[in-house]
Amino acid sequence: AAATAAAPTGSVSLVDRSAGAAAVPPAVGAAAVPGGLTAADARAAAAAAAASGCPLVPFENVNVWLPSAPLATLGSKCWKSLMQLSYSDSARLVSRPSYVNNTNVRVTVNRPGASAMRYPLFSLAGYMRLVDFLENNFDYSRGVDLFALPYDFRLDVDSMAASGQLRVLAQEVLKRVARSGQRAIFIAHSHGATVGLQLLQEPSLKGKVQGFIALAPMFGGSAATLAARASGLWDYMMPPLLTEELTAVLGGPEQLKQAMYSLTQGMPSVAQMMPYAEAFGPQAVAVSVASSNKKYRVEGLGSFLSDIGDTAMASTYSQVHAAAALLKAGPPPGVQSFCIYGASSDTPLSLRYERPLLAGQPNELPGVESVGKGDGVAPLSGLRLCKR
Repeated sequence: AAATAAAPTGSVSLVDRSAGAAAVPPAVGAAAVPGGLTAADARAAAAAAAASGCPLVPFENVNVWLPSAPLATLGSKCWKSLMQLSYSDSARLVSRPSYVNNTNVRVTVNRPGASAMRYPLFSLAGYMRLVDFLENNFDYSRGVDLFALPYDFRLDVDSMAASGQLRVLAQEVLKRVARSGQRAIFIAHSHGATVGLQLLQEPSLKGKVQGFIALAPMFGGSAATLAARASGLWDYMMPPLLTEELTAVLGGPEQLKQAMYSLTQGMPSVAQMMPYAEAFGPQAVAVSVASSNKKYRVEGLGSFLSDIGDTAMASTYSQVHAAAALLKAGPPPGVQSFCIYGASSDTPLSLRYERPLLAGQPNELPGVESVGKGDGVAPLSGLRLCKR
């Protein structure tokens, strides 16, 4: 058993729900899709579609991330509408208030398993090298005992649970376990490690998983997410080839910056990966503003979100920024667990802006105030949380 990551690809139509990208073994799955629309829902969807620039028709087998040719021709406004989330307390969508798709959008992934490994981001992010390594050195075979498990990478784990996605993922794991007669091993990277850890808490998986391997997990968060949220700077977070691809699709560096800034507004997975006091220290300065001498400490990053105009995320920050609480529960007894961090690259620990922060628009690119060891994104300090 083993796995890796991907991202939303499959069918897109204007209605509601999504599944995305991943990191976990024997299994793969997409979220359940709600039933038919009421007349009021249909009218709302049509109005939202017109406002977003997206036609109220389904697109089959297109990539949402990266945007594929059909979506690129509709422009970045439509793409952002497909990717952005909103906070909902609708009992029809979620079991408790959490983040869901825009009301006019349904995004589902292609069928998971070995096929999920064919998505371009899977290769661009380097995951095929891991698949090849497992096949060549440990006699795994993709589609037989080696699978990718897609999930919606935009969501925090609480929103995934509230929308039922974690339950669906657990069912996919159980299918593979039943078929093979062996317990699963989860291999998860970055945000996927937090998803994997939450997935291990699903009651149906008790006794069904033997191992959990977390590669550069975001258990302690990363200062790079602050630059992504405030400035649309994803250079730290994405492989260079992916940045080049998005720049070409969206029309240039400035268009990419604006699109990524807008896209990450209200994206709870980004907030979930912001620095944690348990790794950085509660009084550590995460962001400083030179012109006003203002400092945002790790324990007060909700005010940072407010000041850049992300008020919805600021109001739900304590709900989604919850990896530290999840770690206290830890993997269930009987699951061997390992954390692997990079340690040879300078990794940002705090950022510095020269001018006051702007609300509702991308800020200047920050400088790096201080660095520590890590892999360039996830600092090595997160390893101490794995020891707990």
